[in-house]
Amino acid sequence: MLFALALTFWYGGTLILSKEYTLVQFFICYVAILHGSQAAGAVFAYAPDMGNAKHSAQVLKALLTRVPKIDSWSTKGERIGQLKGQIELKDVRFSYPQRPEQPVLKGVSFEAQPGQFIALVGASGSGKSTVMALLERFYDPTSGSVLIDGLDIPSYNLQDYRSQLALVSQETMLYTGTIRENILADKENVEEDVIVQACKDANIYEFIVSACANS
Repeated sequence: MLFALALTFWYGGTLILSKEYTLVQFFICYVAILHGSQAAGAVFAYAPDMGNAKHSAQVLKALLTRVPKIDSWSTKGERIGQLKGQIELKDVRFSYPQRPEQPVLKGVSFEAQPGQFIALVGASGSGKSTVMALLERFYDPTSGSVLIDGLDIPSYNLQDYRSQLALVSQETMLYTGTIRENILADKENVEEDVIVQACKDANIYEFIVSACANS
């Protein structure tokens, strides 16, 4: 840095003495060359970070523009008013996309009629939760069919179909908000007596009332 300054003032002074440059021209060149090179050097020091940022932006863009195989926001499919609840699995085979070589379900078939209780029994990892994930259409079978009321699940509008389902999972999860907001989820314009009845059906109404009274 000091050598560059010395060279600039020596050569600039020579040009001024020979009247080739004025003092103003000298300082214009001095600022443009010396300070400009310093700024350029500082910018190029961030070249690796700029390269990483570009790569990250490409990955983020690919993620945001990706259309999943099962599109939750799709408006396609048959609209549903009310499902009866007849369930049938026909020779369902399934492997998770992350491990396609490892079959989870190997030709599962069963029927469940509306109002009928069905128990899926098996060791951990035998595919019980996988069957539920297929019924919720988080995945599609590798082969075979999952039928609801006689129609293959992909035939239905996904939002309508999932709005007909209710699941109590092994792990209880409450989201930020009131109990009422947790029960409603994304539904709107639900009457109060419907919410109360849902609480009674889940056997939590008395607990909610007593908890509110104690608070």
